[in-house]
Amino acid sequence: CDEWVMKALNDSSGSCAAKLLLGALNLNLDQVRDASMKVVIDDFESIDSDVLVGLPMETLVTILMQDRLNTREDKVLDVIVAYISTYQLGESESTILWLCCRYVHLSTAKQIA
Repeated sequence: CDEWVMKALNDSSGSCAAKLLLGALNLNLDQVRDASMKVVIDDFESIDSDVLVGLPMETLVTILMQDRLNTREDKVLDVIVAYISTYQLGESESTILWLCCRYVHLSTAKQIA
């Protein structure tokens, strides 16, 4: 099952993997969740922010904290801002997300803004 899922996910877009990850979380499908999580981490840069914002906060935090997350830090910041805005998070929940951003790796444009 793992090999089939990984092949299907690698042949599709990262957004598809993120949607499959959400479904796997809802259905408690551990192998699908793990395979989807790997593809989302590998293809994070190409995944539409709206799809990422649809993930549960705990899952998003897990993804954003990965050292091997394949993206620019600007994209991480954009997803955090979109998530906080979409769900109108309070200070404590927002802080958890803000701690996922590696500010030193932001572009100059994002650091100034």
